[in-house]
Amino acid sequence: MANNYNEKIDPFLDGELNEEEKAAFKKAVEQDPELEKEVRQNLLLREVVETGYQEKMRSDIRRWKSEAKQTGTAKVGNIRKLGYRLAAAASVVIILTASIFTLIVPQYSNDRIAARYYEPDNDLGMLRGNNDADILRQAFENYDQGNYNGAIPGFQRYPNNDKALYGLGLSYYQMEDYKNAIETFKILAGRNNLEYTEKAEFYLLLSYLHADQTGPEFQELLNKMIEEEGYYVGQAEGIKKKLDSFWRSLR
Repeated sequence: MANNYNEKIDPFLDGELNEEEKAAFKKAVEQDPELEKEVRQNLLLREVVETGYQEKMRSDIRRWKSEAKQTGTAKVGNIRKLGYRLAAAASVVIILTASIFTLIVPQYSNDRIAARYYEPDNDLGMLRGNNDADILRQAFENYDQGNYNGAIPGFQRYPNNDKALYGLGLSYYQMEDYKNAIETFKILAGRNNLEYTEKAEFYLLLSYLHADQTGPEFQELLNKMIEEEGYYVGQAEGIKKKLDSFWRSLR
């Protein structure tokens, strides 16, 4: 099962995919039995929560007990049947509880939330021009080729160049060096360059999540992005919804 489709299970069930993405996901489900199983399990667990399975089970147990207490020749059989039913119900609860913790709760970790709302900047290559120095041009080429470690020294040579700083922050992010990514994106966001500010804030927000830094600075930035209703407002609102979710309390 492809990881990119595994990450889309939650957005698909939440109705967050566009029509093209939805069609591609459904096709992938048809072709991948493992992915189909994951979708069905997630859907089942959502239905369990939404329909209040525990309350239904309590009602069933009260009814079974009432049946077991009825007098008559089948009294022993009713008691035995009650035991079977209670054992089966307990098994279902155990299975559902285990499934919730193995399938749903991990989706609400900081890393998974950040990964879900991450968007690669496919326009990065367009940022460089013919006038770029050879070292900077080579840094961008290294980045395009996935050689982030090789790109970093070139970007570092131009601390006053905003597009080089942006490339540096993205390189750190791709290397999962979130500490340096945070420092770099904070500098860039503070320069108030209209071309980079929103992008820098968005990747700064994701870097905070990956680094488990969800304190006052993170919350202030998240609220700012939502209030200003910029390009990444949808992602910011989605992140906030995930962070405020009931499932977060189970982590």
